[in-house]
Amino acid sequence: MDSQQCKEDIIYRGSRWDFSASVEEVMTHLHSFVLARKVLYFGVSDTPALIIVKANECKAFLTRKNGMTPFSVYQGRWNAAFRDMESENIPMCEDQGMGIVSWASLGGGQLTTADQRRKIEQDPEAPKGYGYNEFDVPVSQVIEKLAESKKATFHQVALAYLLHQSTYVVPIVGVQTVEHVKAIPGALAVKLAENEIKQIHDAAPFNPLFPNNFLWAERYHTRLTFADQTNIQMATWVNAPPKQPVNQALSLNRTSSVANLCGKTDFQCS
Repeated sequence: MDSQQCKEDIIYRGSRWDFSASVEEVMTHLHSFVLARKVLYFGVSDTPALIIVKANECKAFLTRKNGMTPFSVYQGRWNAAFRDMESENIPMCEDQGMGIVSWASLGGGQLTTADQRRKIEQDPEAPKGYGYNEFDVPVSQVIEKLAESKKATFHQVALAYLLHQSTYVVPIVGVQTVEHVKAIPGALAVKLAENEIKQIHDAAPFNPLFPNNFLWAERYHTRLTFADQTNIQMATWVNAPPKQPVNQALSLNRTSSVANLCGKTDFQCS
């Protein structure tokens, strides 16, 4: 790349904060890449929310208050059956104005239809996926039923769940099959009602841990507002506006996305 001019929106993503250097040192050196016009934005993966907030807002030294470049994107393990990010990291991203990138969006191969799971179990050489947890099967069963009722694919509904949890979500999907590729733009067209999302949540009870499991008057999820807070409800009634709606691409953009995918692969799109 021409070091004199960054002609594209380049994001540099760091992965797994190892605590071997101070926040100030890391952010100072990252910012030097922006000054050299090598990158424009920074992302970070698999890092505690406390570190990211400190990096973006630390009043002693850096980032926004000192003209340095903050993190713009957070990446972490997140899917309908593994919701740990929803406790601290998703609210942190919304507060900091950061985009959210999920890896293991389909459970690392663990979120599958009953037929797919049966075939994998019967084939000793089939890939067994990554990171199995106890909620994979019950969540998969709910997703499969929702997919049938909506005439959508299993993967489209699994990804649509993530898109309905916050505004700026970009799921990462392993594209080992044609179905995986088609599921990415197709998920944008799937709409899930609140009761359908609740069915997924009921299949995978999530404990956000203290203090979140103490503060809220109902089962924790990402669309709660301050009107759902326990003390508020004991004292008064608040007509709080809902959170910003999830991002839905225009039909034209969805069509263009599918067309672009078709043009760059060796399979036919219907």
